[in-house]
Amino acid sequence: MPARNLYLLCTMADFQKEWPWKWADLLGYDANQNLRLVVELKARIPQSGTLRTAMQWLRETGQQRPELYALFITPEFVLLRNPASQRRPAPLLIGTQLQVLQEHLRTLAGNDVDFAINTSECLNVAIDTQRVPLAKLVSGGLERVVTTWLSVALQDQSADLLAQPAQSWLVDSGLHTALRYGTIMAAPHPAAYAFAG
Repeated sequence: MPARNLYLLCTMADFQKEWPWKWADLLGYDANQNLRLVVELKARIPQSGTLRTAMQWLRETGQQRPELYALFITPEFVLLRNPASQRRPAPLLIGTQLQVLQEHLRTLAGNDVDFAINTSECLNVAIDTQRVPLAKLVSGGLERVVTTWLSVALQDQSADLLAQPAQSWLVDSGLHTALRYGTIMAAPHPAAYAFAG
């Protein structure tokens, strides 16, 4: 019997209802397969618009699903917004070379960030960021590095993460506990599916 190509046919409304995070790049599920984290990766954004894009995405994510953690990751910084019940009064900055980001965070209206982390220091456990600068990675490369880093970090013991300054925020934010023994996976995108009219 010849092999047949199978196509998923559904309407765009069905897709959006089933996958409301169509613009997220990664999704994090807890051990019971409950969605707890959405991650947006931006390997290439003009420097001037990066923080505004991040803040807008974090704000919209918090408004749509306030119970979720939201991570926005660029080669320069990682921003985390905690669930509404765990918000911080002011962002905690972790790592070096974040002075410019700190100044910009002060000038932007609203507090949509709970943790800001230097990406190179944070992801250095998954890739040698001195040999392979994150800014040189294409979007798919950044996604693989972040998926590997999160998957491994969420299986580590809390004490091990707390001993590493650039990883301790995973525990301090509650993200490690929320996703412990869970899974990180790429979010499905509408372009990967065929839609019926």
